[in-house]
Parts: sequence; structure tokens; C-alpha cells
Amino acid sequence: MKKTSVISCLTALLLVGTATAGTTAKSAKSFKQPKNPIEPTVPCFADHELSIDTFASYQLGSGDYFEDAFGGGIALNCFWNRYFGFSLEGNWNDGASLGSPLHSVAGSLVLRAPIEGKLCLAPYVFGGGGGHFDSKNVASGHVGGGVEVRVTQKVGIFGDGRAVFTGNDSDTLGLFRLGVRWLF
Repeated sequence: MKKTSVISCLTALLLVGTATAGTTAKSAKSFKQPKNPIEPTVPCFADHELSIDTFASYQLGSGDYFEDAFGGGIALNCFWNRYFGFSLEGNWNDGASLGSPLHSVAGSLVLRAPIEGKLCLAPYVFGGGGGHFDSKNVASGHVGGGVEVRVTQKVGIFGDGRAVFTGNDSDTLGLFRLGVRWLF
């Protein structure tokens, strides 16, 4: 009888050990990392952005003060969220009828609509005011729109156009810009 009890106990221990070993192997498998983890995507257009633009410009002028001319300039842009921001810019060209270079400054509120995907682009509209300075000073308002394409996380290219209005109805200006946006 004692031999049968000892054999029964050893058999029970052997079966319990085998059952436990199988359970442990399954548990170890469930903690393995997936082979292709999904990495979070970084948006092309961040919630908070600071950038500097360098651009070439062309103006279509008419009236007593503005004329057609090429130029260029720089701008500082700040977005406080993905959709809203402001821009301060300086533009220089040879387009004043009085014979001297025209220096312009402008401030704009900007509304953009980022479209993320394989091509990171953001159409935008803007409006604001500014001034034009040479031997005669003229204040102005403007409205316009454009599109930016992000080439990398830190570099974008953009093109836009605007209509510029002064107090004198005969002095109108169309300003077109093409440039590079450098993000910080």
C-alpha cells in the first residue's frame, strides 16, 4: 500500500509540475513586444511655432505712388496654435514712382488650415495693415492668401498674394511673394 501511495504522490507531483510549466510558458509569450510597434506621428504644423521668412516679391502697382517692381524681404511669424498666428514683415523694392526704393512694413493676422499626410501643406488667409516709406509716406491695409508646403520639420516653402489698399483709391497694389520659411 505504501508503494502505491508513494507512486501516486510522485505521479501527482509530476502532473502538477507539467501543468504549471505549460502555464508559465504561455504567460511569458503574452508579455513579448510586438514586432512592428506603431510609432506616434509628429505633425508637420505644431501648436506653437516661431519662424523667419526670406522671400522674393513682385508688386503690380498703379496710381500716383506705386509701380510694377521686383524686390524682397524678411518676416517673423509666430503661431500660438495650429491655426492662428501673426506675421511682421519688411519688404524692399524699386517700385515707387518718385524714383527711390520703396520700403514697406506690414503686420498681419494669419488663419491657416493644415492638411497633414504624405504632403504637408497649409493653405492660409491673412489680413492687416502697414506702411510704405520713401520720400512720401503712405499707410495701407491688405488682405490675401497663399499656401505653405513643409519640406522638412524645420523648412517650408510658401507662395502668397495680397491686395493692398491705401486711402487714395488710385493707389492700389498687388504684392506676390515666394520664399523659404525657417522654423525654430
